[in-house]
Amino acid sequence: MSRENEYTTGHRKEDRRTQYTKMVLSQSLLSLMHDKEIRKITVTEICRKADVNRNTFYKYYYGPEDLLATIEDGLLEIITTSLSQIDDLDRTGRSLLLILKENKDLSRVMLSENGNQDFLKKILQMTRSSFLEEWKLQVHSEKQGMIENMYTFGVGGMIALIRKWVSDDFKDDIEDIVSYFKFTDSMIKEQIQKYSKAAGK
Repeated sequence: MSRENEYTTGHRKEDRRTQYTKMVLSQSLLSLMHDKEIRKITVTEICRKADVNRNTFYKYYYGPEDLLATIEDGLLEIITTSLSQIDDLDRTGRSLLLILKENKDLSRVMLSENGNQDFLKKILQMTRSSFLEEWKLQVHSEKQGMIENMYTFGVGGMIALIRKWVSDDFKDDIEDIVSYFKFTDSMIKEQIQKYSKAAGK
């Protein structure tokens, strides 16, 4: 089974028939999401496209949103495992972008207007604590609320950049995108140091 199929089934230790059924249901949903928002997609449409009956669908999922959540959880699990072993921005960004590029079709749907708008935010939240702790060590305690705001600002820019990269069909080199992440990190650290020096006066 390919890595993308692992994401879309959400389970790895199942019999072949179950794996196949979940895979075609997932692929059918993602195909429909190219043109429709999840809230406008029905179980009937998914089943018709997958050539699976409704009873079989409900054996595994409560509805389209539950199926989509399973797909998201499968991809998040792989990304979490990958990022948990990394503690610097360069490798974190590179690993994330590689996973998204390896699964182009899935990424296009998940990061489109019809996908979950909070999906990327969930991914980047995985790195939140490590970066906040590093930055907070450089600033006076009374300014720590500023760090939270800077992180929110930085993440917003990264999310917009990744979405554009995916919508542009992954045209830019991964290293070019990583360089923007590094620039954001450097800019934030520079501002932190300025505030820290000002507070020390």
